[in-house]
Amino acid sequence: MKKVEIKDSDVYGKYHMAFEKLKAIRTNDTFCIMNINDVHLTPENTDGRLENLLEFVSAARQSNPDCVLVNGDIQDGNDRIGKSTGIFLLETAAECLRRISNIPVLVSKGNHDDNLWNGKFALQQKGILPDDFHDAILKPFQSGQYFDRNNPYGNYFYRDFEKGRIRMIVLNSVDVSYEADEKGYPKSWGMWDYSFSEKQLQWLAGEALNLKGKTGRWGIIVCCHNPIRIEACGPEDHVPENSEALEGILKAFSRHDRYRSCSGIAVDYSGSNGEFICILNGHTHFDRVCKINGITHIISLNAICYNNYPEIGTPERKIGEVSQNSFEGIVVDRNGKRITSVRFGAGKDYVAEYL
Repeated sequence: MKKVEIKDSDVYGKYHMAFEKLKAIRTNDTFCIMNINDVHLTPENTDGRLENLLEFVSAARQSNPDCVLVNGDIQDGNDRIGKSTGIFLLETAAECLRRISNIPVLVSKGNHDDNLWNGKFALQQKGILPDDFHDAILKPFQSGQYFDRNNPYGNYFYRDFEKGRIRMIVLNSVDVSYEADEKGYPKSWGMWDYSFSEKQLQWLAGEALNLKGKTGRWGIIVCCHNPIRIEACGPEDHVPENSEALEGILKAFSRHDRYRSCSGIAVDYSGSNGEFICILNGHTHFDRVCKINGITHIISLNAICYNNYPEIGTPERKIGEVSQNSFEGIVVDRNGKRITSVRFGAGKDYVAEYL
């Protein structure tokens, strides 16, 4: 992959209006997230995917948000990308993101990131396994992040932000077992076998959503690559396994209620005063905001310059123009219970309410 330089001044000029909009709606009481998803890095970089990530890094440096979120599909994981190349692409992304100094960086795992594509490859030869993913792109930013002590390579964690009293929980929506069959091929893989494991949900219910010892009313934002409701999915797609249990846990937290899953995960949040804000997703390659059962779901457009669904009105994308890229500044106003997105590049701004 050739070396690419992006100047901060050029990015400011390109997205001047978005920078000014974002600045105008931020106050001392709001919480700002710079968010990008579906970058899909490849070694050829023929359509500016690395440039898109570097523009995002530059915009984050200039905007000085409270945190940065890269919500999955960092690399493309296609059939031509070997294991070492896939890891190199993740490490390249980490190197780019390190340029954002003094701002916490949160990264979720996408369905392309395990590099197994259609599952027709030997697991150990091509697969980027959970420990590989952790070491390549989570470990460099793990300071201040709380992983599952019983499953440190589970690729899920949370981080607390005293400003705004917000806990960001990053889940792994491709938490599969990565076992090989008798031929060495994976029995399941992230590209199509999305899942929240029972172990991850136990951690979420008992630790990540446990706010005991916190003073004041804390807010929860959940981030994961795949949507958990079919209404938010693309055509012919599906939700991860155990999404119903995940929604039940989040709904109980939001309503300060009890819940028990079919597998026996039991929660009681009747004594909690925590506030559920929203769940942030990528994956679909289109924008969608919906409220289902009291939960606000926000699905964001892909950074990669590709228009998957023109029939449903996704924006036209062109290499070399502003629409080549797409990322956003998300401003959470807990006083007004409002979430505002300012879009950089393709896509539109939006305002969503919660609770």
